[in-house]
Amino acid sequence: MFKAIEGYEGVYSVSNLGRVYSHTRLTPLGRKVPGRYLTLCLCSGGYPMARLYLKGAVETIKVHKLVALHFVDGYKEGLQVNHIDEDKTNNHSSNLEWCTSQYNVEYSVSKHYLVTFPDGRLEKVFNLSKFCRQFGLSKAAMSQVSYGRVKQHKSFKCIKLD
Repeated sequence: MFKAIEGYEGVYSVSNLGRVYSHTRLTPLGRKVPGRYLTLCLCSGGYPMARLYLKGAVETIKVHKLVALHFVDGYKEGLQVNHIDEDKTNNHSSNLEWCTSQYNVEYSVSKHYLVTFPDGRLEKVFNLSKFCRQFGLSKAAMSQVSYGRVKQHKSFKCIKLD
């Protein structure tokens, strides 16, 4: 599904799959330019970007933001876009969500862990920082446990799954 890009109606469209399309148009000299999918470039951070031209000006914009603005509900000023599967090139709308900067940072450093509680029960944990705050544990000490450098922290044991 394609939607016209705001501010570029009739010139560019973006799909919910992360494709950007340049529509057939006439140049100022009257030459017809056929429509085509844009070739995306990668910025230094690894995010696909599109160059949009209008009236002699160029704007370079990250594709995940274009997709989120047009297909993902929940936008508010100051929010960021998070790739749920952590793949910066997967700009499918179902893989994107609006979030705060803090959530985005915590999500990006989160990994899966298997934690053994002092009573012996096991729990899968995705965000070790959040887990440590919740149970009054040291994140640094639990990281040492997960790497096998220390056996336990406050009777909690932990292994990194991915």
